[in-house]
Amino acid sequence: MARLTPAPSSAARAGFTLIELLVVIAIIGILVALLLPAVQQAREAARRSQCKNNLKQIGLALHNYESTYGSFPIGFIDTINTTTGGNQDSGWSWHAFLLPYLEQAALYNQIDFRYHPWGISANTTLGNLEVVTKPLPVFSCPTDPKPPTHGLHVAPHPTGDGGIPNVATSSYCGVVSPFDGGQCVVSGTTMVTDPRNTGVFGINVARRVRDVTDGLSNTAAVGEVTWGKAYYGGQSRNNTLYGILQRLGGAMCQNVGPSLLNSDVDGASNDEESWATPYHVLRAMHKKLNGPTGAFAHRSFHSRHTGGAHFLMLDGSVRFVSENVHNTETNFNNAPDGPFGIYQRLANIRDGLVLGEF
Repeated sequence: MARLTPAPSSAARAGFTLIELLVVIAIIGILVALLLPAVQQAREAARRSQCKNNLKQIGLALHNYESTYGSFPIGFIDTINTTTGGNQDSGWSWHAFLLPYLEQAALYNQIDFRYHPWGISANTTLGNLEVVTKPLPVFSCPTDPKPPTHGLHVAPHPTGDGGIPNVATSSYCGVVSPFDGGQCVVSGTTMVTDPRNTGVFGINVARRVRDVTDGLSNTAAVGEVTWGKAYYGGQSRNNTLYGILQRLGGAMCQNVGPSLLNSDVDGASNDEESWATPYHVLRAMHKKLNGPTGAFAHRSFHSRHTGGAHFLMLDGSVRFVSENVHNTETNFNNAPDGPFGIYQRLANIRDGLVLGEF
């Protein structure tokens, strides 16, 4: 007798039940929640690696410069306390002098260092104005949220009086001193380096290897800075590439910036990006790393990396310095001879103090 095959039941399921679907969605959600931090950590690790590699390139450029000229580049030029006359080279920073050693010889050859980086037309050149608008990847850390360019001295100032709508920005500043405050002294029509200026990058002075008696591996040369409003996490908005000068022309290296920052108002008289000060291109290792806000943020080092920031040592190595490194924040006027924490010792080329572990 032939076996009968049962007919398909109309009640047979054609898909998932609602409960099964919800379980699958929940599992997928858990997997995504587990994977997302790992992906974010991998991305940040890649960004940190790029920041570190940038500093290594800068370190190589510094030593190639030193091999050519017998000294490291001047940190910041401010040779005359006036905006008129033939000597208008004030305002250029160490970044500009390294261009030929960072595969930017063509850009370097456009610069006329006899004139200001920008400013009113009589005090600069079209070539200079073109150069200072060019952001460079080697001076840009992927973790730093800075814009490629930023306006300086624009609104509410009249057109044509030295404002620039798109000066290039930088994620790295040179180490000028273990103390903040004025980094030069006015002497007649010239600027003289201030005694507190004991970092690698001097005002109107080029350091030689023999000047660094503490040792190249014990001296910080360049550190990270990051873009942001000064009242929010210790960042600042005055990180310029190539140099800085006043609105009408000329640099004023004794300026330290505003005593009260108002970062919410572009162009305001106390907005940090509207001040001409060496702290646009140089920083002091005085206040806590990743720590200061308000009036000290634009003079200090800080990064968006968790726990610290990268620093290029003068021997070409790159160290990640913890934001909790020992720091006494000793003031120059109160105790120029110390005591100093490790953080301030890193900035001094010749204090003769034992550095210790960091």
